[in-house]
Amino acid sequence: MNERNTYQLSVEDTLKFLNTRPDGLLENEVGERLKFYGKNRLVEINKTPLIFKFLVQFKDLMAIILMAAAGINVYLHGYRDAIILMSIVVINALVSFFQEYKAERVMDSLKSLVEAKAKVIRDGKEIEIDGQLIIPGDIVVLEEGDAVPADLRVFNENNLGTNDFSLTGESSPVRKFTHLIPGEVEIGARNNLVFMGTTVATGNGQGIVVATGMKTEVGRIANLSQQTVAEDSPLQKELNNLAKSVTYITFTVGIVLFLMAIFLKFPLREAFIFAVGIAASCVPQGLPAQVSVALSLAAGRLTKKNAVIKKLSAVETLGSTHIICTDKTGTLTTNEMTVQKLLIGKRVFDVT
Repeated sequence: MNERNTYQLSVEDTLKFLNTRPDGLLENEVGERLKFYGKNRLVEINKTPLIFKFLVQFKDLMAIILMAAAGINVYLHGYRDAIILMSIVVINALVSFFQEYKAERVMDSLKSLVEAKAKVIRDGKEIEIDGQLIIPGDIVVLEEGDAVPADLRVFNENNLGTNDFSLTGESSPVRKFTHLIPGEVEIGARNNLVFMGTTVATGNGQGIVVATGMKTEVGRIANLSQQTVAEDSPLQKELNNLAKSVTYITFTVGIVLFLMAIFLKFPLREAFIFAVGIAASCVPQGLPAQVSVALSLAAGRLTKKNAVIKKLSAVETLGSTHIICTDKTGTLTTNEMTVQKLLIGKRVFDVT
C-alpha cells in the first residue's frame, strides 16, 4: 500500500496508515515529519542554466554551416559577408531562445496551483499555516472556494464537491464521499480523494493529507513535463536532411572547383578563394532566419489564443496535424485509444 492507493482504505485504516488522529498531529511530530517528507512544493529537476539553453540553439546543422561560411569569409577578408552571416545565425538563435523561454514557464504555472495558506487541525485546534508546511498526516479543513493544498483522503464531508478539470478534464464539479473504493480505479474515479490544484466547488469537509509536493498527482504531471523529450518535427527533419545534402554538395563542388583551378594553373590562394566562393553560394543563407520568423509569427498567433508553445518547432507539427482525438470533455489523449469492450447482441466481450 502507498499514498496513491489510500482510496482503497477506510478512514480508520487511513489514519492508522499515516499514524495520525482525527484531532490532528501533535506539534512535536510536525518538525520530524517536515524533515522526512520535505516542504509541500513543486521543484524543478535538472534545471538547465539559461546560457546553455541559448548555446544549444547553435547546434543546428544549418547554423553550423552558416558559421563555417562566416569563418571562411573572415579568412578571405570578406568581413561584410561574415557579419551578415553571423547576424542571421544570432538572430535566429535569439528568436528561438526567447520563444522557448516564454513557453517553458509551465513549472511556474503549476507552482501557482499551490495555495499560499491552508487551514489545518493540529493538537485539536484549527490554525492557518503556510501551504508549504503541510505534511502527510495533517488534517486539512476545506470550505467552498478553497484551493486544495495537497492530495487528501476525505475524512468527513457535507455536500463536498470539487472542480477536477485541471486533472481529469471533467467540466462539472465531482461529488466526494468518505467510504473506501475496492480494487484499482483510474484517477477520475477516486472520488474519496481530493487533489492539489483543484478547488472546492460546493460544501465543506475535512481531509487527511496523503501526499505533498512532487508525490501529489500534480507533482507527477510536473515531473513528466520536465522529463519529456520532444522528437524532431517533420520540418526539422526536412531541414536536417537539406543541411546534410547542402553540406555534401558544398564540399563536393568546392573540391572539384579547387582541383579544376589547380589544373588550370591558378595560384594556390586564388584557387582556394575561387572554390570557396562558388561553393559558399550553394548555402541557403537566409533560410534559417526565414523559417524562425515564420514559426515565431505563427507562435504569436497561437499565444493570443492561450496556447502554450513549449518548442518553436511544435508550431509546424501542429500545422501537419489532420486529426485530433479528444474525449467528451475536450481532454487530449495520449494517442493510445483502445477499444476495451464490445457489445454484440446481448453479449459483452472484453478486448485485450
